[in-house]
Amino acid sequence: MPNRIYLVGSEKGGVGKTSLSFNLAVLRATAGYSVLLVDADKQASSAMWASLRTEGGFLPALICVQKQGKIGSDLLGLKDNYEVIVDAGGADSVELRQAIAVADRWIIPVRAGQLDLFSIAKMAQLMEDVHERIGRTPDTSVVLNAVSPSTREAEEAREMLSDNVRMPVMQAQIVDRVAMRRAVMAGCGITELTGRNYNDVAAGEMIALYAEVFGDVFHVSR
Repeated sequence: MPNRIYLVGSEKGGVGKTSLSFNLAVLRATAGYSVLLVDADKQASSAMWASLRTEGGFLPALICVQKQGKIGSDLLGLKDNYEVIVDAGGADSVELRQAIAVADRWIIPVRAGQLDLFSIAKMAQLMEDVHERIGRTPDTSVVLNAVSPSTREAEEAREMLSDNVRMPVMQAQIVDRVAMRRAVMAGCGITELTGRNYNDVAAGEMIALYAEVFGDVFHVSR
């Protein structure tokens, strides 16, 4: 199967695209694929997380590069040798639009609060703009991220988004847990935490997302 470009992106900031990008890249590399994480966000959070991973000596090593501007051609070239996972957005940027134009799969993280859900309408318009320009758009899904563990907000969000057939909501969802913040501090993926920091429920949520994004079962060995 040829390599693909996976975009984790949104014009809405603070939705957790970096945490999803990084964790999916770690799992994909651990599964034995040649993976390249592309940080196309000016905040460079993925690049900083990857640097912490290198300093911590986690394996497998994860290659992360930063790309800015008209990145579409570069992403297509990188696809020859890698499964490419792109962290882009935080604004309606050149980088986000270029990534949408060349991506095979687009994952849109969204928090379940109502204001965040309204951003999906902007994403739908962005998709339409790209389609009008180049005649294609990637396979696109919405993932509920940083969901509150103690409310019905995920159910309510799914109901609110259920009519958007071009951007279906994924079954997997990521709950807001301390384990994610601990993984960031350690420079590792949430599935790589050890001892008392490891949370099997949090790891299971990320593995379920991996399976839905890549269509591939990830086998945990601990």
